[in-house]
Amino acid sequence: MPLNATVHFHGIEMHLTPWSDGVPGVTQRHIQPGNSFNYKWTATQYGSYWYHGHQSGQLDDGLYGAIIIRPGKDQPTPFSLITTDKNALKAIERAAAGSQPLMVFDFRHMPSQDIAVITKAAGIELPCYDSLLFNGKGSVDCWSPEYIAFVLTSDQKTYLGLGNATSFTAKGCLPGKVIADVIAAGYPTNLSAVPSDIFDTCTPSNGTKEVITVTKKPGDHEKWVALDVIGTFGLVTVSFSIDGLSMYIYAVDGEYIKPQLVEAITVTNGDRYSVLVRLTEAQPGDYPIRIASVATAQLLAASATLSYHVETRGDAQNIPSPTRYIQDNGLPTSSSVTCRNEAALMAAFNGPRWLIGASTATPSLHT
Repeated sequence: MPLNATVHFHGIEMHLTPWSDGVPGVTQRHIQPGNSFNYKWTATQYGSYWYHGHQSGQLDDGLYGAIIIRPGKDQPTPFSLITTDKNALKAIERAAAGSQPLMVFDFRHMPSQDIAVITKAAGIELPCYDSLLFNGKGSVDCWSPEYIAFVLTSDQKTYLGLGNATSFTAKGCLPGKVIADVIAAGYPTNLSAVPSDIFDTCTPSNGTKEVITVTKKPGDHEKWVALDVIGTFGLVTVSFSIDGLSMYIYAVDGEYIKPQLVEAITVTNGDRYSVLVRLTEAQPGDYPIRIASVATAQLLAASATLSYHVETRGDAQNIPSPTRYIQDNGLPTSSSVTCRNEAALMAAFNGPRWLIGASTATPSLHT
């Protein structure tokens, strides 16, 4: 790439290799355009991690990816706290051994360098994005003014009132004038430096949708799927759920915990949640995987698909109205929805955190 760059490996212990931590000016010099640096480190942990650009806004521009480190065979697991059924335990172990990363990301069409220039000229933050993505896939979804008004939260209405405004923009954003008059009150601002497509213009697109396919084969007494949900956001925090399906959180930030059964999770930048979903008795079909921003500054939502097949029943079918757990504003659809319990997550599984049998990772970055 024609820019200075470094890559940080989020959550990875750089034991005896601090120069591979990827923080410019602290653990290494920038990688200059046209040069390369070989990141080499020993994996001493198991679990779900990720890497991302650590220079300016290169994360916002899409420099990120998943790192999944499989535990050794002798690593204690918390799966027997979910069930003691032998068939179910075998299915859970198979699912966890093949867990699939699901990176969720807030995306802007405008490069981060341009955003930085406009932010400085305008004197306000620009917390308005174009779309949310699953593993780099998604579309721009433009909502009607009526729907935007319908899903506004009480906090969003409060900010509108403080700024003497009545509605969010066509892009589902808190108006720039409200940000200038309320959030940046007392500071010099220049809204004329902000192009209209930052806050006010929404142009729909038709991108690809991420699909996680799971197939139950003859002889499978139990069927489970494991997902590593990774928050790779620049700004947004989201609610995450799968319509009609509960999830067992069994690891957080790469470490096993006492499993917690939930229907929705709050995910922000750097968060990693490893979840198990039981499909044994689920109807074959397509289940929406949803994320929705809970940030006050913007209404933004997206979906992927968990496509469940049973070989003896043919292709998956559209399921008539599976129970939806979160709204497009990130709030639960009802008071009965079970959300992530922070206190319960602190009850870590009583097993060693470190990888039994270390391995060496040697990713390279060429600019």
